[in-house]
Amino acid sequence: MPATFQSEDGVDAETSAPRVELRNQSANEIPEDNFQELLKSIKTENKKLLLSIQNENRKLGIIISQGIGVLENNFRAIRDALEMFRVPLIHIL
Repeated sequence: MPATFQSEDGVDAETSAPRVELRNQSANEIPEDNFQELLKSIKTENKKLLLSIQNENRKLGIIISQGIGVLENNFRAIRDALEMFRVPLIHIL
């Protein structure tokens, strides 16, 4: 299947990376300049995606850590509440 990248203004709206126009050309027929530009664009986009993924992973790590902290606090509160009520329950029994 031929590679086709096209844009009216020559810029990818999602990534702001220059788009390379390759129409109906097999990989062997892609001009070297276009191939290098496409390769550079792919590398740049991969770096952006990697940074974005790393940033999201950091955010998720913080959220998970905070969630674990909340759970620990809730379990402590439940334990403390049960310990407070243990004495009256023993006297009732």
